[in-house]
Amino acid sequence: MKTYRGEFSTENVKVSGFAAGCTLSGNPRFKEFESDHDLSAIQLRQLSQEQIEIPIDLSRRTFESIPNQAAAHKLHMKFEAVDTEELKNLEISVDGTQGIFKIGEGEANHYQIPNDKKLWESQLMIVCKDGKYFIRDLGVVHTSRIKVDMNTQIQIQQDALVDLGKVVHYHFDKVTHKKVPTQEPSNTFYIMRPHAGDYAVEESHDEEQDPPTLRARPTWVSSDENKDLIQKEIILEAIDQAHYFSIGRSMKREVQIKLKAVSADHCNITYEESKGWFISESGKDKPSSNGTFVFMKSQKQMQDHEPSSLIPLHDGMVLSFINYEIRVNLEKKDAEDVERDNATIRNRAQQRMEAVKLGATLPSKAHAQVHHEEMAAAEEEHHVEIRAEKSIHGFDDVPASLGEAVEVLEDDAEEKAAIAERERIEAEEAAAAAEAARLKAEQEQREAEAAEAARIAAEAKAEKERKEAEEAEKAAAAAAKAAAEAEALAEKERAEADAAAAKAAALAAEAEKQRAEAEAAAHNANLSAAEKARELKEAEEAAAAAAAAAKVAAEEDKQADAAEARAEALENVAEAAEEKAEKERLEAEAAAAAAEAARAKEAKEEAEAAAAQLAAEEAAKAAAQEA
Repeated sequence: MKTYRGEFSTENVKVSGFAAGCTLSGNPRFKEFESDHDLSAIQLRQLSQEQIEIPIDLSRRTFESIPNQAAAHKLHMKFEAVDTEELKNLEISVDGTQGIFKIGEGEANHYQIPNDKKLWESQLMIVCKDGKYFIRDLGVVHTSRIKVDMNTQIQIQQDALVDLGKVVHYHFDKVTHKKVPTQEPSNTFYIMRPHAGDYAVEESHDEEQDPPTLRARPTWVSSDENKDLIQKEIILEAIDQAHYFSIGRSMKREVQIKLKAVSADHCNITYEESKGWFISESGKDKPSSNGTFVFMKSQKQMQDHEPSSLIPLHDGMVLSFINYEIRVNLEKKDAEDVERDNATIRNRAQQRMEAVKLGATLPSKAHAQVHHEEMAAAEEEHHVEIRAEKSIHGFDDVPASLGEAVEVLEDDAEEKAAIAERERIEAEEAAAAAEAARLKAEQEQREAEAAEAARIAAEAKAEKERKEAEEAEKAAAAAAKAAAEAEALAEKERAEADAAAAKAAALAAEAEKQRAEAEAAAHNANLSAAEKARELKEAEEAAAAAAAAAKVAAEEDKQADAAEARAEALENVAEAAEEKAEKERLEAEAAAAAAEAARAKEAKEEAEAAAAQLAAEEAAKAAAQEA
């Protein structure tokens, strides 16, 4: 940029030539500036090389802010439903000493969820204010929601949006009450905009008041569902002081929505004078399959692409956006921790206030350099007795006397001193940044120690599982040995039973032979009837003995079969024990692999901590040199 004094003509500009069809205007006067007080005061200046080389940092980084007081709780946010396994069961913690904490896909967030283009640059923001936590939705295309479960109730306010089963959105465009609700928000009763003051009360006519009314209309239905199966308009009237309306796919519900993703008994809407209208999933045997959600933004805020209002965070609240679900856990701090955090906040606020005051009283380095160059040029023009041309405003830019030039030079010296003071402050700020880097390195060191503890715990668990696997293998071996012994015993008993059966058969054959011989002898020798009866009795006794032996053999065979069955059962037990031992061996190997991964992660974090420590030391050294 250049400054021109006097008439602007081609004599003041060195022009080597123009492209074809281009000419230089003879005398542009900028008449449109003369009537404007602000624009008429503009002067165009050409920046020197030194001014151009002033460093300007336009890199994106997290925005740090200071709350008015420290939070009374530590905030932990745990991922319960995720798109990627690497975020499963991950926990984000906030200590309550930061004014805001942003979460999103962009690099300037305090916690970045990378590689998910469905997320907004900053999806949501946690705000610490008055010792409490609030959440503000910043999403535009995919906005954030609060999940309704069996233990919570969420008040339905004017212009609210509700998602049923992730397949249909209902907009509540009319919400009236018998009187203004008085119930305060709690861990089981959420109010999205507690200070909105937009409660509409039904008017009375002839001392009669119309019943509180709720009206909702669908704004979006999933393409996977049939739009003809939903309620085009839902109107509920609370005739009684406390009225209950069930919503679901079943015909038994007061409001039936015949969509596949909506559960048979999905949720319910209730009206009570103290709470107003609220939605819940309480009073059921189990929660809905695909969930019930209330959007953080109102319909108007969505249409205008505005962030949501500040919504109080409660212990146990479930935050939802896209396919992510995060559960909130508030851990109460000790009084000493709260006081220490408040002292830290006061110190940071004091340091920032001092920096702001000093910055406001000191001119910029570029401005000082420009002023110095202008005064030097004016002094030179004065000494060589060149007539100073007036600007288009009619003001003389050259000092009237040498005394004024001396005063300007003294002012310039003061400005240089001020610049030196500012550079000293910048050096102190650099030292503070180095201190912050050191604290960050210490934090990373603590995280590395925690990872080491986790690795040791994983190794201990792996060792325990290995021992259990060895014991299981021993048990399997003992079971196999017992099975083998039982099988041998069964084989022995089977052989003894076979021998007894053979012996009984031999005795039976011998008895039959003796009976035949006795009959032949009695027939041939014409023995007496008494002798014949005796021999017959002996033969019958022999036959009875043979039958008894056969019975014993059958019993022994039965026992052998039972022993064989026991042996087979023991073999099955041994196989099960071997399978369990193999499974526990695989789990032990997996645990060992996890321990190795934890060890690798710890090594990586140690390297990062060392790099951060080195960077902090270099920053401190640079700050010391600059100071």
